[in-house]
Amino acid sequence: MARIRSVAGTRVLLRVIFIFTTVLSSELVHARRWRWRRTVGLGHSRHVGSDPVQLFFAVLVILGAIAFAIVVAYRRVKASANLKASAKQDPIWDKTQLEQIAFNAFCAIQNAWVARDMSSVREMVTNEFYERYTSHFDMNRKDGIHNIVEDAEVNKVIILRTEDFKDDSRDGYSAYIAGFLRDYTVSDITGKVIRNVDKQLSEFADIYYFIRSGDKWLLREIDTEADDLDMAVSRNYREK
Repeated sequence: MARIRSVAGTRVLLRVIFIFTTVLSSELVHARRWRWRRTVGLGHSRHVGSDPVQLFFAVLVILGAIAFAIVVAYRRVKASANLKASAKQDPIWDKTQLEQIAFNAFCAIQNAWVARDMSSVREMVTNEFYERYTSHFDMNRKDGIHNIVEDAEVNKVIILRTEDFKDDSRDGYSAYIAGFLRDYTVSDITGKVIRNVDKQLSEFADIYYFIRSGDKWLLREIDTEADDLDMAVSRNYREK
């Protein structure tokens, strides 16, 4: 599925921590390998001890990873607690139902994407979403390309964000959907595959964002570049 992304958020601090720990861990591994190759090249087989600087940064990486994992776990627990409390007051917040809605939306959107026709999901999405994707399909036809998504297998659906207000029209939730799919592009002119020629399976991780409209949920956005950080920064709120 081609990537359309317009979701943004204030995620600077956790993004810095995430990138910092990732880069540091990569650099430490690289440094270790370089030092090992250097000693082997000199004909030595002895172990080269860690210098204080590397040890210090290694500790930072570990602490950063632990802090990140704690934040993710806390967000998951809070989301679950909010859902349980909200579901007692309003059955629309039933966790199993929300997961099923997200899964159904994913399947329906994939079918609409391949057909390049949003009419089948018109009642499931917001007007803005419908118009944006319809315009994208029109542009693809003009460019003579057809993006195909098939053999999708979802192995994870997680409710990330819940926002339950007294004013139901402000309610919303998001679901993290991950798995595998076959994503390639075909030329309308030649009929040949021009991207992912071997049609290889690849992993995907999306976040589907929903808003409430009366007694149902409408898909308003899809973030197709989801990562672990999204689990840590998702807002969970319940107005009392």
